[in-house]
Order: sequence, then C-alpha cells, then structure tokens
Amino acid sequence: IKSLKSLCFHSSIKFDLIGDFYYNEGQFVDIWRDSTIHSLRLFQPTPMRLRCTMPFKVGDTVVYPPHGIARIGSIENHKVGEDDLECYILHIITSGATVIVPATNAAERAGMRCLMTTEEVEGVFSILKVPQKVSQRTWNRRFREFNDKLRSGSVLKAAEVYRDLCSLQEKKQLSYGEKKMLERSEELLVSEICASQNIPKLEIKQQLDAAIASH
Repeated sequence: IKSLKSLCFHSSIKFDLIGDFYYNEGQFVDIWRDSTIHSLRLFQPTPMRLRCTMPFKVGDTVVYPPHGIARIGSIENHKVGEDDLECYILHIITSGATVIVPATNAAERAGMRCLMTTEEVEGVFSILKVPQKVSQRTWNRRFREFNDKLRSGSVLKAAEVYRDLCSLQEKKQLSYGEKKMLERSEELLVSEICASQNIPKLEIKQQLDAAIASH
C-alpha cells in the first residue's frame, strides 16, 4: 500500500485518520510499516477496548515507538464514526509533529510507555558491554529480527540491536538498510537517555562508544 490516498482510491472504504489507526464503520484498521512491508490488520473493538484507564496525564513525557520521545499536550475527545474516544495529543520532540493516539489501550496497542528508569539505563549499558557473537543468519532474516526488536518499543531490545550491528560492522560492511537501522537504534538510545537522565546527547554518545569498545 503506497499511501492512504491509493488505498482509498482502490476501495469504497472511507477512513478517518487517527495517528497510526484508521476507522471504518465499527472496525479499526491498524496500518503498520517497516522498511519493506506495508500491511493492514483489521480488528473489531470490544466493550473493554472502548474503556480507558488513562494511565498518562497532560505534561507527561512518554515514548511513542513509531515516532520517539513525545510530550502529552492535551487529552481530548474525538468523534470517530459513532464513538466518542478520548485521545492523547502528542507533540513529538524530535520532529515537532503532532500525533493523535486513542487513549484506550494506548500502552498495550500502540506501545506508548513512560521514559526509562535509572535501572533500565544501567541495563542498557550492561547489554552493550557484553560481547555478542556475530549472527550467521541470512541477512534478510537478521534484518527482520532487528526490525521487530526496534518496533517492540523496548529500549533494551534497541540496545541489543545497536550492540549487534556495531559488532557486525567490525566484521563486514553494513548494507544500506542495516546502516539506517544502526542509526535508528542509536538515536532511540541517545534521545531517551537524554530525556530521562538530563545528560547532553554528545556525552551519551561517548558513553555508548566506550561501552561498545570495552568488549
């Protein structure tokens, strides 16, 4: 699927855009992406799905995996089809974009979470300091596994990707896709540690380099 416009052109379905979710007469359509795949997943909302515990509040700094670090600017009601949903209005710090995320199951469905703790920061550096044997899997399988880890929203999984690609880079030239994934994993680690620990990004990058060099 090249774009929402082309999707609508080839279908009679009319979608209302809400962040990474689309709504069609009682069904949400979750469009997810990686570097090579565009796919659709349909799911029926349930009574539980339409209730919200609102675990986050206005002003919180959170991690929204598709876009990175964000600040909750407001919580608003948005009319979606016949449903009135509470939504988080996220201001993405790195890009300046505004994203609307349905509050119902935001953590479970969209992977939105709080910033990492000091213990998790220590866990990241522990992972980076452990030598990793270079994977002998085929490049496309390895790429999919790395991509799944980054899409999981787990900062510890991102640390594994960063460590493994750094190790792989010492043995062979990375492909274009692997280089972009290395950059992405580094940005995820640097930006979140910066936001959670209030440490300058340059200093964090130096700490990451030192942890990798300690192998």
